[in-house]
Amino acid sequence: MLRQVIHRGLQSFFYKLGLFVSRHPVFFLTVPAVLTIIFGFSLLNRFQPDTDLESLVAPSHSLAKIERSLASSLFSLDQSKSQLYSDLHTPGRYGRVILLSKPGGNILHQADVILQIHRAVLEMKVNYKGYNYTFSHLCVLRNQDKKCVLDDIISVLEDLRQAALSNKTTARVQVSYPNTKLKDGRSSFIGHQLGGVMEVPNSKDQRVKSARAIQITYYLQTYGSVTQDLIGEKWESEFCKLMHKMQLDHQDLQLYSLASFSLWKDFHQTSLLARGKILVSLMLILLTATLSSSMKDCLRSKPFLGLLGVLTICISSVTAAGIFFITDGKYNSTLLGIPFFAMVLLDVVEQVMFHPHLSDCKMRIIFWMLKVVLFYEEPHIQDEQTAAITARLLIRLYPASSCSIAMPLGHGTKGVFELLSGWRRTRENLPFKDRVADAYSDVMVSYTMTSSLYFIAFGMGASPFTNIEAVKVFCQNMCVSILLNYFYIFSFFGSCLVFAGQLEQNRYHSIFCCKIPSAEYLDRKPVWFQTMMNDGHRHTSHHETNPYQHHFIQHFLREHYNEWITNIYVKPFVVILYLIYASFSFMGCLQINDGANIINLLASESPSVSYALIQQKYFSNYSPVIGFYIYEPLEYWNGTVQEDLKTLSQGFNTVSWIEQYYQYLRVVNISATNKSDFISILQSSFLKKPEFQHFKNDIIFSKAGDENNIIASRLYLVARTSENTQREAVELLEKLRPLSLIQSIKFIVFNPTFVFMDHYGLSVTMPVLISGFGILLVLILTFFLVIHPLGNFWLILSVTSIELGVLGLMTLWNVDMDCISILCLIYTLNFAIDHCAPLLYTFVLATEHTRTQCIKNSLEEHGTAILQNVSSFLIGLVPLLFVPSNLTFTLFKCLLLAGSCTLLHCFVILPVFLTFFPPSKKHHKKKKRAKRKEREEIECIEIQENPDHVTAV
Repeated sequence: MLRQVIHRGLQSFFYKLGLFVSRHPVFFLTVPAVLTIIFGFSLLNRFQPDTDLESLVAPSHSLAKIERSLASSLFSLDQSKSQLYSDLHTPGRYGRVILLSKPGGNILHQADVILQIHRAVLEMKVNYKGYNYTFSHLCVLRNQDKKCVLDDIISVLEDLRQAALSNKTTARVQVSYPNTKLKDGRSSFIGHQLGGVMEVPNSKDQRVKSARAIQITYYLQTYGSVTQDLIGEKWESEFCKLMHKMQLDHQDLQLYSLASFSLWKDFHQTSLLARGKILVSLMLILLTATLSSSMKDCLRSKPFLGLLGVLTICISSVTAAGIFFITDGKYNSTLLGIPFFAMVLLDVVEQVMFHPHLSDCKMRIIFWMLKVVLFYEEPHIQDEQTAAITARLLIRLYPASSCSIAMPLGHGTKGVFELLSGWRRTRENLPFKDRVADAYSDVMVSYTMTSSLYFIAFGMGASPFTNIEAVKVFCQNMCVSILLNYFYIFSFFGSCLVFAGQLEQNRYHSIFCCKIPSAEYLDRKPVWFQTMMNDGHRHTSHHETNPYQHHFIQHFLREHYNEWITNIYVKPFVVILYLIYASFSFMGCLQINDGANIINLLASESPSVSYALIQQKYFSNYSPVIGFYIYEPLEYWNGTVQEDLKTLSQGFNTVSWIEQYYQYLRVVNISATNKSDFISILQSSFLKKPEFQHFKNDIIFSKAGDENNIIASRLYLVARTSENTQREAVELLEKLRPLSLIQSIKFIVFNPTFVFMDHYGLSVTMPVLISGFGILLVLILTFFLVIHPLGNFWLILSVTSIELGVLGLMTLWNVDMDCISILCLIYTLNFAIDHCAPLLYTFVLATEHTRTQCIKNSLEEHGTAILQNVSSFLIGLVPLLFVPSNLTFTLFKCLLLAGSCTLLHCFVILPVFLTFFPPSKKHHKKKKRAKRKEREEIECIEIQENPDHVTAV
């Protein structure tokens, strides 16, 4: 009883809302347009890209960040960058280059060429405010001699060059791997500086026979000042240009360069690459929506409504973009799911028209802007001032112009097509205002429910439980977009529907907006004119009271598809198909991979990806260098402590002052079994040796009176790994961190890579789990408040099946669990509800004699809108396939699976399975029989009471 009251109350409310909109269409058309203009123009001066990639894609709350703070308080991380090697996550500013020899070559034989490139880097100058800066002005300095920190492989190359100049064979300069002895007596780890190594067979000291690649890193000092950062950025930019020039001069080597800004630049490169494809995507969606809303009937065809429906979602997304930037939001490439493309031309025109120095060339720049944006032509600008301003405008134009329109359109266009279907189900003899009200009453109840579930799902994703900032920002924007989509649908598009209904009632042509002539007048005209002006009356028989049944999708479903899918011989094959689908989905769910690799978010042909692939191929023998920090005083001279340290470092290649110190004690034959001897020899003898002086940076001494203590120290651990370094680094972290809680030695482990990997799997999957739990909880709590409890039950099963199917199949399609795939999974929850809910609720409420007839009626009623929306959605995804970016390719795969699985369930699986399982329709048959029997008894009584009437008949 309660659910009928609630349902009727909502229907009555939306009926009145539809009447109110139909009586004031100009108001509801004007208000959304004014809001779009206001927010569209207000965001023009607020656009700002997010340059902090770590804050976006790394877990916000992780133990690795706490460990980083603690490690930095003990030992400056800026001074430790060269020791704490990490592949793509090195903090601060730096320039890095990989030099690769040709296949079969030995990079060590080209030491002279490499040192020439190295000298060019050291001599490279960067001008800032009239001053020239070289690497020596910007580099990280060593504490002991205040010289620039350089990779030890440079010393090895200089030794090789000196040996070649003195006519010695290079074999006399012995290079070991991964630890080698330098000229000054130091033992250095070069496992990350020398790659593609082949060792001399049966060599005890692991001497290098040949190597394919060398990696050199130039670390810049970071003082925290804006000026220093600007100079560092310019140096990095010049470094990348220099490496490109050196590649042209040295064809026998392949050079791959990387700088600290490369990841951020290549992350936002996706926006630049996608701008043209997004425009094509929009055009395809507009074309699909227009064609699918058309009919042969020139009176009842609604092509412009399909077009206006898509434009309604576009302008609502522009308004959402304005609200986002007004609230100090920053743009990033993960927002490719929200349409900000419409603000671009406004941005360009506004800056040109109101620029104080452009009084005589405004129209030229506008013309150039339009050529660049619409036709991708390169403008030839000769005036320097004009060129500079145009370049600045284009820099702001590119990121904003390349945003996907798939996600909000998926939900928004569903409301548009449902309202069109609701209009077609209304009676033609009613006034157009009543027809609009009936359409609102019929459609807006279910659309409100699905919009609420969208808001709940993305609201849960935007909650503090979400640990990935990019996911949180995206979900926040989707919440705003969904609310505005809902408002614009019933206001702006509702007003368009009112005007279209008025034209139909007054018998105006749906395209040319002219009066449709009478049938007598048409009979005297040519066939082509009759075809263009045909209003459908000639094709309407006395059996077809609804002229809208001639819509080609509805006709196909009613006359062909419904009979085929409910055929008893088709059903076994559908069951087999679902078992295959479930099997592959389950198999994929068992193989889920964490997507902690950041190259999955970069443009696929970018320098960062090329560098990462080469690095992974030639320098993945050893994991990133893990800093092992002992942060409490420890009895290093105690034998038990020494054994514990050996146990912890077992299986690792260690760079440790402790090991070197004990080796030194054995060489000089000195015993240090007590505290005073241990520290005295360490300070007065060991750390005074030139080959051991660099270990001073790894020990913190404190003095209490005349007594010295070691309050903290560090050493470095490196594990042997395969090419899958990312996964093995996570395993190392998960292995070492629990030991810090149970061992007597109090330590932490840290590498900059850990900030991106720490509990990444849990962090990235948490939003979809929370969103799914939120939707499930809402559906369960509303079991007895909605139209029918079985409707919610079937909806939960359908959404679960679709979600697991997308999850399993995307894993089999080599899609990892990163922030993009998680956003798509959250969207899949809502997309499935959006399309399955109307179909299921219509089925459970149907009063036909059989389940088969009920599902036929459901498909006939909602199948057109579902097919229109999913086809527009999938066609709009096609251009994303041609964007050379890993981010958009992941987006394409996941959304394609979401649309395909939803379509499979709505048109194949549910129509068959609903004919097998509850709800039963027998009680409806019994009610109809009782009513018919009662009607026959009434007729018999009337005949008995009036026998004269029977005689007369």
